[in-house]
Amino acid sequence: MGPTCSIFFEREPVEEHIMKMPPRKKETWLFNKGEFFISLIQGFIIAFGILLLYYVFMSKGSSLSEVRTIVFTTLIMSNILLTFANRSFTETFLKTIRYENNLVLPVLIISLGFLVAIHSVSFIRELFGMSVLSIQQIVICLATALISVGWFEVYKMNKRFNNHQ
Repeated sequence: MGPTCSIFFEREPVEEHIMKMPPRKKETWLFNKGEFFISLIQGFIIAFGILLLYYVFMSKGSSLSEVRTIVFTTLIMSNILLTFANRSFTETFLKTIRYENNLVLPVLIISLGFLVAIHSVSFIRELFGMSVLSIQQIVICLATALISVGWFEVYKMNKRFNNHQ
């Protein structure tokens, strides 16, 4: 997420409740323990989803280039989805999608363009040692990315629901 974060999150608006929070003490970490823990869990779940795909496709005898393409595609899709999921640790995607950030569209277009180029331009595909995926395999990559990242949206909804009771 490195380059995406430094570009994308720089333009994110602050959350509505930010001025109701006390200032952070200068000796405290930038992220609190809960946010840090959630970030680790996000990474582990995405890694688990990708490793599961790797195992399944290697077990069924897929070529190394095909498995590499599936893993890479799922990783990029997860990265894109994680960028949107992590716009807020409290608000869901349905709210944060309305945040004004003029870098959302360019970052999304560049990320998807990179992914499309790797899949559709033979020179680039061969340079990265990738192979052509079927529509079904791309859907599997997308579904794995959605599940690996989407749980966080359910977590945020549940957390908000429990805090309002």
